[in-house]
Amino acid sequence: MYKLTLLFVLAAFFVGFSIGRVTDRDYKTYQELLVSSAPIKNPLVSKQAREGVLKEIWTQNHHIRIESATSELHFSQKDGQMKVSEQLGIASLKMEDGSQLECDKALLDYANMTSHFTGAPQVSYCDERGEVWADEAYVDYTQTEGSIKPSKIRLIDNVQLIYLESDQYALADLVTYYPEEKLTILEAKEGNRVLFFDKGRNMQLSAPCVHATRKKIQGIGDVRFVFGQDELSKLKGHFKW
Repeated sequence: MYKLTLLFVLAAFFVGFSIGRVTDRDYKTYQELLVSSAPIKNPLVSKQAREGVLKEIWTQNHHIRIESATSELHFSQKDGQMKVSEQLGIASLKMEDGSQLECDKALLDYANMTSHFTGAPQVSYCDERGEVWADEAYVDYTQTEGSIKPSKIRLIDNVQLIYLESDQYALADLVTYYPEEKLTILEAKEGNRVLFFDKGRNMQLSAPCVHATRKKIQGIGDVRFVFGQDELSKLKGHFKW
């Protein structure tokens, strides 16, 4: 079992998946759209398209700047309940510490408090400590004491994790993070394996599934502590050493 400093990069990455609130201005626009769409068969469904969008979000500990080439807000109303979702195109998220998250599309469902990020080809996060890459990311949120926080994050397909300070690397098909428990689960599809490599200490771990906390990393199932030649070649094909 190894201490997983890669988890600190993951924790920083997940802070980036903050979901901004729909503003009063957006609701006003929705009401105007309802009036203008009165002749339409279903006037309770409207949308607003914008270009060159900039969002500034301040949380208790962070200042987040979101830029996107396009934004399309979708408004609907059913049984007196407002439902709002927003799709951002070619989005970039920057934080005050210089870290940056980029994706091709981001779908924010404010009503169900979920979001879906896709890349072209990948969603990416980079800071001075490391990098995270994945084809897709899903985030579920909860609202506690007036603040919205991620409750579950999933990184899907071709997930690559790099922690530069400790020279650590990982490959997985699915990574799920539970912020409350501070638990990360790395999984491989059938026929694949999760690969974790601490290059500085030459620590190797290959397993179908890996559970990681701030204190330890543990392989689940058929665990090996020496890479096969094909596994080592796979790591070298993804990372520059």
